[in-house]
Amino acid sequence: MELLQYQGLLVFGLGLIVALGGWMLRSHILQIVADKTAGTASASAVKALDERIDAHDGRLASIETAMRHLPTAEQMNALTLMFADLRGDVRAVGARLEGMEKLMTATGRRVELIDEHLKRGA
Repeated sequence: MELLQYQGLLVFGLGLIVALGGWMLRSHILQIVADKTAGTASASAVKALDERIDAHDGRLASIETAMRHLPTAEQMNALTLMFADLRGDVRAVGARLEGMEKLMTATGRRVELIDEHLKRGA
């Protein structure tokens, strides 16, 4: 899966989580309002709901902060192009190294022959 698709799925998933959390909080608020009208709501239940809303606000803020640091589509395209260029450069260097290896092998063999000649008593 490409990174852009992954990023899109991540944003969709986070949006879905936030929407689902909002729906759940709304249902709790409606239940408390219904209980209050019936005379059974307590201050502790309202306080607990406020704490849950605050916790969700904190989690949402941290998700938004993390999303700001993700690369944009343009940045991902630029990175993809840079890696493609780098891959081509590495292949070119590899080809040059193979040619140098053959040359070094031939030179090494010539040096061995000269060394043998000199050892035999030139």
